[in-house]
Amino acid sequence: MLPVPEYLNPEGRFNLASHMPAFFVRPDLGPRMCSAYGVIATKDQDIGTTNLHIEVSDMVNILVYVGAVRGNATATKSAVLKKFEEEELDENIKKRLKDASELPGSLWHVYETKDADKIRDFLHKAAKEQCLEILPDHDPIRDQNWYLNKKLRQSLLEDYGVKSHTLVQFLGDAVILPAGAIYQVKR
Repeated sequence: MLPVPEYLNPEGRFNLASHMPAFFVRPDLGPRMCSAYGVIATKDQDIGTTNLHIEVSDMVNILVYVGAVRGNATATKSAVLKKFEEEELDENIKKRLKDASELPGSLWHVYETKDADKIRDFLHKAAKEQCLEILPDHDPIRDQNWYLNKKLRQSLLEDYGVKSHTLVQFLGDAVILPAGAIYQVKR
């Protein structure tokens, strides 16, 4: 059963899409399944599995599987935990990371909708510094070509005052984001 049924079920009283007049074309709101692979980045490589983008509708992301790592599982798990611990995390998340029964699966950086223009300006500036071109009719957020690593996130904070809300999604957790949320994920 999905969380917040009054919003997610087709008959839910707060599911606005289900209450649209008949003459509107109803949007396809899902459900949909997204599968992603995990990435362990090296010091020289810091990439995500879902690049920075903006969500056009409210969404619920439920983590239903966290795969076991192959090879040296203990070393790999400690590398993942170390990477997560380098982030600015809430104390409750830090406690969960130390709990052996918890399985962390995704690292999220979520930005507020009101910061969209600042983020766009920052991406244009970063592209110029890296000798990359963003075409005038393209939106650097919607193009989904950027993953903001720690250095870029720090520059965004220092230059534009924009800070992400960082969270770790564990097996069984649901992340609920409103339409217009800007986010990226590393699995």
